[in-house]
Amino acid sequence: MALGDFQVFNDFAYRAFAVTLQQQVELFNAASRGALTMTTMAWAGDYKQKAAFENLASLVGNRDPSSTAAASTHALAELLQVEVKVGYGTPNIEYTNTAFDWTNRSPEEAGTLFGNAVAEGSMAYMLNSLLAASVAAMDDADVTFDGTATVASLENLNSGAALFGDRQSAITAWVMHSKSQNDIWGNALANSNRLFEFGTVSIVTDSAGRPLIMTDSEALHFDNAGTENYHQLGLVAGGVVVEDQGDMRLYQDVDLSEQNAKQVLKMEGSFGVGIKGYTWNTAVTQPDDAALALNANWSRIANLGHKDTAGVVVTTL
Repeated sequence: MALGDFQVFNDFAYRAFAVTLQQQVELFNAASRGALTMTTMAWAGDYKQKAAFENLASLVGNRDPSSTAAASTHALAELLQVEVKVGYGTPNIEYTNTAFDWTNRSPEEAGTLFGNAVAEGSMAYMLNSLLAASVAAMDDADVTFDGTATVASLENLNSGAALFGDRQSAITAWVMHSKSQNDIWGNALANSNRLFEFGTVSIVTDSAGRPLIMTDSEALHFDNAGTENYHQLGLVAGGVVVEDQGDMRLYQDVDLSEQNAKQVLKMEGSFGVGIKGYTWNTAVTQPDDAALALNANWSRIANLGHKDTAGVVVTTL
C-alpha cells in the first residue's frame, strides 16, 4: 500500500468511527430509555463539577399563626457532584504493506473496517467502565436488595424497585448479565408470564414494563466466597452517563527497521463518567480500571436522599 493510500485509509477510518459510534449511541440511548446515556460533551481537566442547591420541598411544614417564638433557620446546602475523565486507547497495531496488498483490498474498505472495529471496541469499553463504576458507587444499604437466596426473578426485581418506595416508577430500565435474564425468562415462562409485547422486536420487560438490557459485563458478576453472584441494576433516566470527549485521535507511522516495512497505528481518546447522586474522589486523577471500580473512590452526595440517586442494585445467584 502506497503512503498516499494510507492517508485514504486513515481518512475512512476516522469517518467510519464517527458514523458508527453516533449510530450505536443513538440506538443504545433509546433502548435503555435514557437510563444508560452516552453523549458527546468535552470538558477541560480531570473532572467536571455539577453544583445544585438542595431540594427545599422537605423543609415545608407546620407554622403556628399565633406564635411569637423566634424563627428557626436553615442554611441552604449546595450539593456538588463530581464526574471523572478516563483515558482509553489501543496498543500499537502493526501490519505490513505486503500483507495489505496480498489481500487486494482497497484502502477505503480497510479504513472503514478498522474504524468500525475501533468504534465497537470503544463503546464496549465505555459501557463496561460505566457499569463497573456504577456497581462500585451504588453500594449503599438503602439502594441494595440482597436476593442471593435465589436466582434472578421478577419478584426480586420488584423487591429491588420497592426500595424507591413511591418513586419506583422513576426506575426506567434494568441492566443485567445474560445469566440473570435467562433465569428471569425461564421462571416467567414456567409461570406463563408475558414478557414479549406483541408487535415489537423481542422486547423483554419486567412486570412494570421496564426493559431488561442484557450485557455480559464483568462488572455484573463476582465470586462471593466460591459462589458466583450477579448484579441487576435498576436505573433512573439519566442515572449513569458516559460523555465522549470528542478527542479521538488516530496516529500513524511507518517502521522501516525490518526487511518488510510495517505500518503502525494507534488510537487514543477519553470520556467522562458520571453517576447521579454520587461524587468522585478528587484526590484520584486519571483513574485506571481498578480505581474506577473501587467503592472508596465514590461517595453519596451529602444530605441527598436515596430516591434522588441513580437507582437500585439487586444481587442474586
